[in-house]
Amino acid sequence: MKVIVVGSSHGGYEAVEGLLKDYPDAEIQWYEQGDFLSFLSCGMQLFLEGKVDSADKVRYMTPEAIRSRGVSLFEQTQVFALHSADHEIEVKDLQTGEVRTESYDKLILSPGAVPIITTRKTGGLLHGYKPLRTASVSRRWLSLRSSQIAMISL
Repeated sequence: MKVIVVGSSHGGYEAVEGLLKDYPDAEIQWYEQGDFLSFLSCGMQLFLEGKVDSADKVRYMTPEAIRSRGVSLFEQTQVFALHSADHEIEVKDLQTGEVRTESYDKLILSPGAVPIITTRKTGGLLHGYKPLRTASVSRRWLSLRSSQIAMISL
């Protein structure tokens, strides 16, 4: 059985762990659009405050560890089309631009969410807003030490 899991936050991670436990012979492909596998948002504050010295300490799993367990991991790869009748997805490697089609027997979607921040008055998008979805981006923004920047955890 070939299972594709889309997304590597908590839901995607738990899905992969469950598959490894309950279906050890399954072929598992795990797709993450971002560059940080298994983002643990509740631990990000510890990283930004310098209470932990590595972003690897605020995530469930490193890429090397999950690959060593037999999972085919594709980071910075966007799943951009779903053909459910054919049991296929289309994916794009965001580093190389390569596009390919993958088939599956079972598909688990856990893509997470990107918040949209609007102003109360107009409902329009808030200008200057930057979602901080990875440890490296968050740390870079924090290093600016500007009175013009506010970091808000949702």
